[in-house]
Amino acid sequence: MAYRAIEPKKTTNTRLTAVVAVISLVAGLACVTEPEEEENNSTSTNNQMTSNMEPGNMEPGNMEPGNQEPGNMEPGNQEPGNMEPGNMEPGNMEPGNMEPGNQEPGNMEPGNNTATTSGWAVFPAAFPCVDKPAMWFDDDNNGFWGCGKTGNGGLFTTTDGGLNWTKQARVSEKINGFFRDNDGRLLVAGQFGGPAAVIDESNPAILKAERLYKRGNNAFTSVEQGESIAVTSDGQILVDSLNGTTAAYFPGNNETGLAWMQEVCTGDDASNFNPDESGTWCELHGVAEEKLEDPDATVTQISNIIVHNDRFFAAGRYIADGGKVQLPSKLDGATYHMKQLYVQEEGAGEMMDITVTGDESIVAVGTDQSDNFPLIFRCAGDADCYEAENWTRAELDLFFIDPYWTEAASGSRDGRAVAASKNIVVAVGNFVPNAKGGWALISRDNGETWEDLTPTLNDLNPDKARVPMLHNVHIFESGKILLVGETSFVYTP
Repeated sequence: MAYRAIEPKKTTNTRLTAVVAVISLVAGLACVTEPEEEENNSTSTNNQMTSNMEPGNMEPGNMEPGNQEPGNMEPGNQEPGNMEPGNMEPGNMEPGNMEPGNQEPGNMEPGNNTATTSGWAVFPAAFPCVDKPAMWFDDDNNGFWGCGKTGNGGLFTTTDGGLNWTKQARVSEKINGFFRDNDGRLLVAGQFGGPAAVIDESNPAILKAERLYKRGNNAFTSVEQGESIAVTSDGQILVDSLNGTTAAYFPGNNETGLAWMQEVCTGDDASNFNPDESGTWCELHGVAEEKLEDPDATVTQISNIIVHNDRFFAAGRYIADGGKVQLPSKLDGATYHMKQLYVQEEGAGEMMDITVTGDESIVAVGTDQSDNFPLIFRCAGDADCYEAENWTRAELDLFFIDPYWTEAASGSRDGRAVAASKNIVVAVGNFVPNAKGGWALISRDNGETWEDLTPTLNDLNPDKARVPMLHNVHIFESGKILLVGETSFVYTP
């Protein structure tokens, strides 16, 4: 596939000649000499007066006598550097000529444009961190970035779609997840002496983090560092642990949750349920629905909680077990509780991320520990997703065949993240060993079929033989897509 870079238009030296003419007049020089001048193009003092600089009269060979009378220069047209619209001289790009993400900020030298006819381009700016970052965008321009899972911590904000980032000096803690609730509050999961905090945005220039509760000290239930956070419309909050099965629950205004809190989360069963100092939060050994009947039931780790139809969903993780998803429990008395459903029939794997598409289909992505292909499972929107038989694994080699996916030495099993908007679904991950780089897939039919974006992205890195590792993906409401990794990419519709 061929890609076209925007080439700079070449400008003639006639405008420089006009400038020199004016300067010469002021300095009292007798004439200005223009290269390759025609015989009738007089350069006498009278002919260089600046009142007759009509557009087009400065073209080479068209310096007719009298055309240079003073006072007729179109305002600003002959100022140095003010090129005609579309002329892409370094540093003087007309607004609109900057395709989002196609140019290095402030560095519009010819050749730096990486736009392609496919709509994909290398993202032109650096992110605060790229390995498993947390990100939240309110729109195409205003966003938040957190560094926690592998970074040094901190909260960063942008108002220009990520081209520039401001570090919020008052927030230095690790941040692993974001969620803006129905009341407009921005909540974060991370490490604040508790697993969750709310961002004080009353002064946009100076953001602060206010811890939601202080974590307990019980080794069976304490949540030291939150991984993800989600909130329902009635104020229920669920936070999962980055490094274990534990979670924290706040019932909000949910009557069932408040009743459960008073009855179960009393501290009497310290191995499973412990209230915080305020008695409003409960730290849990796990979220399995089986604990409604058997508090000592086995639990496994969950990952990347989301809210859909006011219920909690999550991916499931356990490296020595089959891939699984976590669905809202249907049992009486259930609030945060989830039903664990195995979707991987054979082998071992971890489901790392989950999303819901525009037609209510559920798509989960993860890592297969026993096969060369990533785990990508889908349950159609009109199916009963509580039945494992209705989850279909994407057999990627049915949709495309190329060396990225069929070479035995470069298994693509490491699925990292998935995002959806309407019917579009994008999944990213990495090959194993990771020296082989990253991969990206797109579905335009709610995850039913897939296209390989890897060759397109690879063509944007002509100096490399691979797509750099990819760790996260975000789809904006506008249709813009952001892939985050060692090299990040952006699609502009």
